Amino acid sequence: MEVQISPILKKRGLQDTNSNNYRPIALATTCSKIFEHVILAQFELNLCTGYYQYGYKKGHGTELAVFSSKQTVAHYNKNNSTVFAAFLDASKAFDNVLHSKLCNKLLERGFSTQLVKCFYYWWKQQKFCIKWGDSVSRKFGTQKSVRQGIMSPVSFNVYTDQLGCDLIYLGLSCKIGCTMANCFFYADDICLLSLSVFGLQAMLDATEKYADDHNISLNVSKTVCMRFCSGKDSLLPDPKIKLKGCELVWVNSFRYLGFTITNCVNNFDEEEMYTRTGELRVRANMLCTKFNGANCDIKRYLLQTNIDSIYCMSLWTPESDACLNKVKVAYNDYIRLLFKFKRGVSVSDFCKNNRILTFKELQRKLCFSMLCRIRQSDNLLVSSLKNNMFRNSDLLMCHWFKVLYSSNASFSTLDEFVLS
Repeated sequence: MEVQISPILKKRGLQDTNSNNYRPIALATTCSKIFEHVILAQFELNLCTGYYQYGYKKGHGTELAVFSSKQTVAHYNKNNSTVFAAFLDASKAFDNVLHSKLCNKLLERGFSTQLVKCFYYWWKQQKFCIKWGDSVSRKFGTQKSVRQGIMSPVSFNVYTDQLGCDLIYLGLSCKIGCTMANCFFYADDICLLSLSVFGLQAMLDATEKYADDHNISLNVSKTVCMRFCSGKDSLLPDPKIKLKGCELVWVNSFRYLGFTITNCVNNFDEEEMYTRTGELRVRANMLCTKFNGANCDIKRYLLQTNIDSIYCMSLWTPESDACLNKVKVAYNDYIRLLFKFKRGVSVSDFCKNNRILTFKELQRKLCFSMLCRIRQSDNLLVSSLKNNMFRNSDLLMCHWFKVLYSSNASFSTLDEFVLS
């Protein structure tokens, strides 16, 4: 029943004297964690949410959420249709959950009255304290919120699941095959897609109504719109879209789930690759400063744990090899700097002799892993996108084929690759 909260800065560079820049990390007791794990194991089916929710679900994740939204936009742009998007931000969403409404939703999902009463008592009677350095605050209770922990993100998914259903039932906007693809959730991160300004406004109105009914505070200042244009539509002025009576800002790029999305159709991922290149160089300098005197085995372990997976690299579809080569050069410089050998030495030979993945090997590994995850996914929208990619020889599918096989392969061989 007692929880200790440790505030940490959301990211480097934020002002450490502003409490809004901190994320509260709840450290619960061992008994509490065991109880939550038991509930999740016993009532897994009762806690299922719709295919539009990608957060904290087995077989899902941020990469699949980015893949789904990005491929939906690419599908319509390929068919000369403009897509309008809205990226919504909810302020302290986990802290504003109403216990009574969450309990009602659990009852509707088949939880027994006794267990829901147990939850309600637990949430109402929990005592919190904040640890700052060596100091601990007095204990206090809360009348709302689900603390960030094992069961809280799943509870929040249940709390907002009906919103996804409401948006799907509107029947507006994007569709892949017979599957609606107009909303993408990752816990409290929401992306809405529409083929018209009217459809986007209708979805925002429905979201605003649901948020007001469920005490979810939508942050208008951090909610933005983006237009993925096709043809001459890029010359048109930005339309007026409102949320809570305020006009939303239109942007050309936005960082969605850690991935930089731009509305530049010709080079969709150039800004994201530029960002990852900078991250590689910063990380290399940091590791070399802290572990300059470490032996080769420790450095190899550090290399594997720090850049074994370049985030969303498998989803890049570079217009040319120039941007990708910049990432490759940064990766090779990372290895040279960490292991202290000269620029003239072959990185490929060094990697081969020291059991380190070269850039091409890392790229193949990540593309193959992503392709397997998509094929094995039971998500309805991911399956529809997969079938659409295979059927239409999608740009991303062609890129995967070139990475996994050869750049000179013919499209007849691509068909064999799709069927394999």
